[in-house]
Amino acid sequence: MTPSQEVLDATGEGPTLQERAERLRAKVNAPNEAAAELARVERQIAEQTRGDLKAEAERRMLGIVRACGSFAANLEQDDLRLLAAARTYVEAMETLNARFEKLNLFKREAQALAEGFGLAMPELPLIVTPVQREAVDEARMMVAHVPVQQTGYLAEQREYDVKTQSYGARSYVELEGTEGAALLKRRA
Repeated sequence: MTPSQEVLDATGEGPTLQERAERLRAKVNAPNEAAAELARVERQIAEQTRGDLKAEAERRMLGIVRACGSFAANLEQDDLRLLAAARTYVEAMETLNARFEKLNLFKREAQALAEGFGLAMPELPLIVTPVQREAVDEARMMVAHVPVQQTGYLAEQREYDVKTQSYGARSYVELEGTEGAALLKRRA
């Protein structure tokens, strides 16, 4: 049977005070070492998570660059399609106006012949001016009232602190629904 530490201490066969102090310091420091190790591991996890998020953000940024290039090219095509549609609208309006003018001229010609030769005036279709025609007016109003984006302004949103009545960090609310907003939210 091994004698207890108290017996060893009493008989002088146990460790010296210095050795006991070292042993006790090791026991006291053991929990602190575990806490320190945990803190180091948690810092490494946080760094790894930040690194992973940054890599995702870099991939998203590349996607945005590519999308912007594609959308810019599409906008140029949209410009050309819009211009072609405007020309088609102008041609359609000019054709409509020319037909109306020709029909009106036929009506005046018939009236002049009836008057000049004493002929009976034939029954001709009722002529409604283009501006009074419902479909023409609707088309004209549609074209005239289509909004055109004038700026690319998108206001930055900031958190508001009621206590200090001041604005703080960006909230990125204006980006809600985008992949970038989701990444920024995960970063916080």
